[in-house]
Amino acid sequence: MLLWSIVMMGMAIALYQLTHRFKDDVMLVAVLLGAGLCAVLSLLLAPFIVQLVLLITFLIYLNRRLQPSAP
Repeated sequence: MLLWSIVMMGMAIALYQLTHRFKDDVMLVAVLLGAGLCAVLSLLLAPFIVQLVLLITFLIYLNRRLQPSAP
């Protein structure tokens, strides 16, 4: 169950990185919705504490990726 949750979040991160190169807003929104769906599916399959840690880690990662890089 934990492995499945990690795989789902990994797939969401990989999809985000692939679409981030294209800089297409529609694709970015689709990937973020997909990542949210993966998080919900993982929540049903994994213990709550484990999912909470994974979700916080994923949100921190997205926050760093979406911020413009410092000059």
